[in-house]
Amino acid sequence: MPDAADYGEGTIATPLRPSVNHIWQNNSWVHVAPSKPTPEELRARMPPITKRQLRLTLVRNGISLAQVEQSIAAMPEGLEKQEAEIEWQDASQFNRLHLTLLLVATALSLTPEQVDAMWEAALIV
Repeated sequence: MPDAADYGEGTIATPLRPSVNHIWQNNSWVHVAPSKPTPEELRARMPPITKRQLRLTLVRNGISLAQVEQSIAAMPEGLEKQEAEIEWQDASQFNRLHLTLLLVATALSLTPEQVDAMWEAALIV
């Protein structure tokens, strides 16, 4: 282990940083509260839900499965539509910020906050 002689003149001994939430200020570690996460950061941290949880939550919130299928059918022909069809039919779980989910939510005129609330409800289904 190095001792003080191993370091150049003017080197200052500093205690170990207590946590990532500390900064060195005026010769001591000062705690800085972590910044509040943005809504998008919170959404990115939401756990995935199963196909069952998603579908039950939709119908419990007055959104029929037929409405979801109609919103996908109304998408312009192309890769996004084909992927949305596959995701809706075959995915076993869904992530909160998945592109298909965002497109369908927009087509159903759901705000991000409404989707957040439904997602939280789905987690306990």
